Amino acid sequence: YHKLLLADGLATDIKSLVRGSYSPAIELEENKNPLAFISHLLKQHRDQGKDVEELHLLAHGSKKGIRLGGSLIDAQSIQKQAQELANWQVKKLVLWCCEIGQNLEFIQQLQDKTKTEVFSSKQLLNRDNTWVYDSKGKALHASEIINQKALIHWEGTLVEEELDSDFIETNDDS
Repeated sequence: YHKLLLADGLATDIKSLVRGSYSPAIELEENKNPLAFISHLLKQHRDQGKDVEELHLLAHGSKKGIRLGGSLIDAQSIQKQAQELANWQVKKLVLWCCEIGQNLEFIQQLQDKTKTEVFSSKQLLNRDNTWVYDSKGKALHASEIINQKALIHWEGTLVEEELDSDFIETNDDS
């Protein structure tokens, strides 16, 4: 079956992990609507007869959301694009993002809208902690998608500092 890694192309500190991926990896650059991009990407793969069964998102996160392509994906984004998410047709959605697992509403909405098993972490993800879990406690290790050498040499974390500040996201389309 087919695994796909989608990484935040704007996060320079995760590029070594992307290079160490066993699966095809796509780096998402600046994008105002990353969920629509993912929907389009998955449809393209299906149209080519390459069903993606496991989608891995590698990006900075916090309990508020995930930063992908310079945009914030939060519970509100999931609600707004629920119809698109229903067409993803993946069996596993793996969120390699710090602390997003603390946001039970976000995880539940993602599971409900995508009808898939979602793996996430409630803690910081770094080279010393590379595990994510689904709601039943089933674990996945990052070495299932990224080679061990890249993980050992990785110096960063997947925490989104900006999301933890009092920073307020505004959409100024002028």
